[in-house]
Amino acid sequence: MEPKLNNNDGDNLTRGGVKKVFTVLILVLSLAAGIIVSFSALRRDLSNIDLRSLMEASSVWVSSWYWMVGALVCLLLILLTGAFRIHVLLKPKQQRITLRDSYRFSLLSKYYVLITPFGLGGQPITMVFMRRKKIPFSLATFVPMIDLFAMRLSMLIIGLSAIIFFPNVVVPWVRIGACIGILFSCFLPVFSIAMSWFPIFERVIVSLLSALKFLKRRNQYISTIKDAFFKYRSAFTYFKTMKKRVVVVFILAMISQLALLSIPFFILKAYPTTLTFNDLNVPFTYSNSVAMVAYASIAAAFVPTVGNAGAIEFSFSTVFASFLEAQYLFWALFAWRFFTFYIFLLLGLALTAHLGINRRRELRRHHLPDFSKQPLIVLFSDNFFPVIDGVVRTVDAYARNLQALGWNPLVIVPNYKKTDEALPYQVLHVASLRIPKQEYALGIFRFSKAIRNALEYDGPIIYHTHAPFFIAHKALRHARANNIPIVTTFHSKYYEDFYENLHSKTLSQMAVNYIVRFYRQVDEVWAVSRKTAMTLKNYGYRGDVFIMPNGSDFVIPDDIESYRMQAIQFLDIKDDEPTLLFVGHLIWQKNIKFMFEVLRHLDSEGFKYHMIFIGEGGHEKMVKKYYESLNLAGRVTFGGGVRDRYLLAGIFVASDLFFFPSVYDNAPLVIREAASAGLPSLLARGSHSAEVVVDNVSGFTERLDAEKMAARIIDLFKNPKLLKEVGEAAKTTIPTTWSVFVKQAIERYQQVMERYYRYEE
Repeated sequence: MEPKLNNNDGDNLTRGGVKKVFTVLILVLSLAAGIIVSFSALRRDLSNIDLRSLMEASSVWVSSWYWMVGALVCLLLILLTGAFRIHVLLKPKQQRITLRDSYRFSLLSKYYVLITPFGLGGQPITMVFMRRKKIPFSLATFVPMIDLFAMRLSMLIIGLSAIIFFPNVVVPWVRIGACIGILFSCFLPVFSIAMSWFPIFERVIVSLLSALKFLKRRNQYISTIKDAFFKYRSAFTYFKTMKKRVVVVFILAMISQLALLSIPFFILKAYPTTLTFNDLNVPFTYSNSVAMVAYASIAAAFVPTVGNAGAIEFSFSTVFASFLEAQYLFWALFAWRFFTFYIFLLLGLALTAHLGINRRRELRRHHLPDFSKQPLIVLFSDNFFPVIDGVVRTVDAYARNLQALGWNPLVIVPNYKKTDEALPYQVLHVASLRIPKQEYALGIFRFSKAIRNALEYDGPIIYHTHAPFFIAHKALRHARANNIPIVTTFHSKYYEDFYENLHSKTLSQMAVNYIVRFYRQVDEVWAVSRKTAMTLKNYGYRGDVFIMPNGSDFVIPDDIESYRMQAIQFLDIKDDEPTLLFVGHLIWQKNIKFMFEVLRHLDSEGFKYHMIFIGEGGHEKMVKKYYESLNLAGRVTFGGGVRDRYLLAGIFVASDLFFFPSVYDNAPLVIREAASAGLPSLLARGSHSAEVVVDNVSGFTERLDAEKMAARIIDLFKNPKLLKEVGEAAKTTIPTTWSVFVKQAIERYQQVMERYYRYEE
């Protein structure tokens, strides 16, 4: 049975259908207008082309390429300043506007200027596209108008300067046309826009509407107009406090106009037959050239042709005909038209077609989620089970606790070999590249259809990445393409990882600079501790960092004694041997060589010990080979990876001291897990790992000196009462359950989403 629709549903469907038809109609008309304008202009130009003259013109452009490059630079300045003007105005109010969006707004504005009479289509279409981007009405109306104001004001200043300081560079009729044009195309728009910022303009418009008695919905129209003016003026009030940005926009507008007026100079300079003086005895200089083009442009601006095409060519040829021989004039005009007309038509056509073809995707970029639905939290990581490290366990803890708290997590990770562990939450895998002798998979391939479908959620979504590498960059691109906020957590000292593999400070610093650029692009950066945040700052990141600590859900079973006995049997732990324990990924960065140096000092002191390493992967084979070369007198046991959490708890309880002198780790979970079992930790003084302990109260710290560290171990084992007291203090002060921090993370997610979508109207 098909669901029934109420009247409102039918009205919504009708309005939606009309809106779609209207959108398609506008798209077709804009493409058709662009094609017609381009075809009519090209047909006129191509009718004057013959192969011989084309070859001559081409040889001129090639031999004088440096002047043509000057014209190209002017074109690039026009494109860039147009994008930057929009970007400068929108960026402080709308943080999610990218430079690409601003470039599109600017280019579409220029395109519609060219295909509409009087060039009046630019601002309305910019407003339409800004509203599709969910930019508030006040900004969507005010920004194009202030951009137009800056452009017309800059042309007004340039035009008046030409009339005052260069009165005799053109024939009288062009000067008269320019005087008329500067009134209609520059002064009146500037005056009208300026007046629209004040209430008197609204009163005039409302009075005119009130006089139209025949309008059926006159009062509704008046109310709408008043509301629009209120929002429009509120934007004006906002920008009054940002005068520096408005000044920057005006400077960019002046640069854009001067670049446009400078193009003919570079084109004419490319021709070897450019005369020194014209018929008016005016020398061909840069300033005279700019003044002449300003006259021609302003004189033609009020002629009602599509994009002013036709009139401005006539003015151009009239001004510069005396500087060129007749056979070169057409090609100079054609080159000028290419740089100021055809290239914008082509770019505008291409962009319009792209937006039409990818309309669904573009609408997705601009959509606002249905906030009545529960948020989807997507966790991204470049590492996952069966590999076990701090980041993997953090992602797992987030997903488990989010689900336990009634939220909807989704985990997206590389495609590793299958793990036997059944996970309670949904995990999707990115096709990945496996490098021989490397334990990590590289998620370099695109998101699968299953992932893309899972991410097409109509409710609010937030992305949370836990590494700045391949999958994180995919997440960032997907977030920006689909209007989704993204946060990331900084976990590791990446410089050390890079240096361990690259053996080059320069290359390692370049790699760090690359990941810092990633952190600058996300919406919020988290760190697991204050010192971790400082590491990121030292890498060059200058933004804010929110501290979100790691938790611990390490469970000590009720029958812990049975697991302690299993651990004793598994690792051959003896009562008369002080037991040191290390749990973690077996990589050199964790200061494992330093640990062996400490053990050598214990040997030299005749101290009897049992050192246990629990962990695998990374440099495991090299670590074992290095240990064998040392011929240590004490006992060392490598227990491998322990995935049974209860057995690991038994190992913690059966040990006497957790020895973890790493300066690489930021907020290691194993310290919290050891504390849960009442096992105190000995850490490197001043390290990030030691941030959670107080020396001799909830843990122990010592300078990173092998001899001093060995002496501290001997002293601690001479005082078993202190070991027990500190272990109990660690048990009550260090571990905090993951649910506490995940609740804080949920609150932060909500704040990020609220801030991200706060401009919604």
